[in-house]
Amino acid sequence: MPIVAYFSKQMRIILSFIAVLFTQICFAQNSSYFIENLKDNSDQQVLTRYVLHDSLNKLDTTTLIKLFTAIEKDVEGSSKKMKTRVAALKARSLFYKLGLGDSLFAAQMKDALYKANELDELYMIAEYSRWYGEMLNSLNKINEAVQYSLNSIVLQEQLGVQHFPEVNTFYFTIGELFLRTRNNEDAAKWLSKGLALPGTDSVLPVNYANALNNLALTYYQLRDFKKSIATYEECMTYSKQHNEMQFYYTAYYSRVSTLIKLGAYDTCKVILKELYDIGVRDNTVHTIAGASYLLGQVANLQKDFPAALKWLTNAETYAYKTGVNANRTKICQELSVCYDGLKQFDKSLAYYKEYQHLEDSAKKAISMVQSEYLMTKANFEKEQLSFKTLKNKRAADIRLRNMGILLLALLSGIIIWWLNRKRKKAKLDQQNAEQQLQLFTENIINKDQQIEMLQNELQQQSSNTATAAKVEELSQQMILTEDDWQRFQSLFNKSYPGYLHRLKEKVTGITEAEIRMACLIKIRLNTKQIASMQGISSDSVHKTRQRLRQRFSTATTTELEAILAAV
Repeated sequence: MPIVAYFSKQMRIILSFIAVLFTQICFAQNSSYFIENLKDNSDQQVLTRYVLHDSLNKLDTTTLIKLFTAIEKDVEGSSKKMKTRVAALKARSLFYKLGLGDSLFAAQMKDALYKANELDELYMIAEYSRWYGEMLNSLNKINEAVQYSLNSIVLQEQLGVQHFPEVNTFYFTIGELFLRTRNNEDAAKWLSKGLALPGTDSVLPVNYANALNNLALTYYQLRDFKKSIATYEECMTYSKQHNEMQFYYTAYYSRVSTLIKLGAYDTCKVILKELYDIGVRDNTVHTIAGASYLLGQVANLQKDFPAALKWLTNAETYAYKTGVNANRTKICQELSVCYDGLKQFDKSLAYYKEYQHLEDSAKKAISMVQSEYLMTKANFEKEQLSFKTLKNKRAADIRLRNMGILLLALLSGIIIWWLNRKRKKAKLDQQNAEQQLQLFTENIINKDQQIEMLQNELQQQSSNTATAAKVEELSQQMILTEDDWQRFQSLFNKSYPGYLHRLKEKVTGITEAEIRMACLIKIRLNTKQIASMQGISSDSVHKTRQRLRQRFSTATTTELEAILAAV
């Protein structure tokens, strides 16, 4: 690589590092930066919040408290979901910063989890269940920790484990919790899942080695000794490759119990004597007691009872110093077998009785642990059932609301359709009435014109009897009877809906003749046409129109026509 290109590449790396550092310095204490990221509602939201939490871990306690004070103030008017996210992030951050506030912040996290359930936010439920489970584990509330952690991982699997951080490690944690609560089959299940899951390279070697060691122990508890020894050896190989020598030696010595079950006594004695020498060198009481006990157990199995007595007596001496009854229980059992082999039956019986007493106490303790676990599980399931009931009720309410909206929309649609149909029919009726009224008016005008023509002829030919008869006939047709007026009024009402009602409201005490006059003026008939139509004289038309002008306080016929047109 050319020197210029090399330095150019190095400069880009340095500048990128400075940019990241600058971002951390600028935004680590900026409330808006956190609020903006807390708004993430995508499938990656948990990963986003994980990065935020990692940033918060870099702050000192005082700065952290000030920052959350600012964030809480900025989200006062925000949604319940946003406030819950802030509360959960605060609870988790301060839980690990303030040792004295552990219980308080664990309670706040549980409250955030309840609110997430009320909101039915699955990513938040999975995330907060995990955080709360981790807090309970830190507080040594193992039974509760198992339930919340298990609830979290089941949700994570449903939503896609790729959307959650450090999933392998979380599987390991759940497996270890099950191991501690003596649920060995569940422990094996979750540890195996975590070890088989892709992404092993991203797991811290110490966590992976610990998971292998726990799985080997779990197989031993399940009496699957071949799998146990194979897993211990896998743990040793992995630990050596990744320089995790603590777990290498843990697996190296822990496998002895499994080797004993498999009958590899000579290998066990070599390992145990090595372990015993280390205990003596380091003056480690537990190591000496443990190695001595196992050497005595191997000697018993090989029927070498004098050697067994030597090692078991030594184990008994150091076991008293450890104060762990579990060690005493196993030693008494082996000493009973040893003295029985040596034909010292009195001592054998005495140790057997002590063993039985200690074993009964141990069984009661185990039974109590299992009962507590089952009780905790039952309470947790009851809690989850209440959440499920709440969720189902909310879903039922939503369905009921949606059905109501649908029915309302359907009813509204029917009403709108009916109103539109009625409006269209009314409009069509109005158009038909207008056409008929127009024809009616045109007919009056035509008849009036015919009368005028015949009257002119009659004036020129006074002796024409036939013409006089026609004039008389047409004149008779122009005189409106009450039925004629009702027909006209019907057409008029359809053409001008509500007109007559408005007219009567506007002019109190208006007469029927004045109403007819107003209608005929409205359809723009002239004096002569009105007179012909009603079979009255033009003077009568003028008088009626005059009365109408007085009622409307107008001076001219034009003003009257304008007023009647606007009614």
